Amino acid sequence: MEQSVTKEWKKTDAALTADEKRGRVDIRYRTAAGKHIIIELKKYDRKVKTEELTTQIRKYKSALEKCLSKAYPDIKKHSIEVICIVGSRPEPEDSDDENRKMLDAIGARYITYDQLIRQTRESYSD
Repeated sequence: MEQSVTKEWKKTDAALTADEKRGRVDIRYRTAAGKHIIIELKKYDRKVKTEELTTQIRKYKSALEKCLSKAYPDIKKHSIEVICIVGSRPEPEDSDDENRKMLDAIGARYITYDQLIRQTRESYSD
């Protein structure tokens, strides 16, 4: 069963801040895997800094954790994964390993649109 987080936020009073409510986030619930996934989409031509992504991700995860705690008070730790889909590697581009480690530390990763398209084509060609 998958639902958008905006629908979930409307169903529960999770004491979200105004900033958290304004956040654009697309999340799907995967009950079979027991994991919550946040997909952050950036415009293809927009350059983004790793620090900017981590700030957004923390805000989104905090909002989701509040919703999940309210909806499922018996579960203490929820499995949340964040995937950022970007047009190009986050800046600074010459520090890709460090950028990936920063994102990994908060349960996030990125993939470019081009990588996603290529992987999808390869998967369907098999």
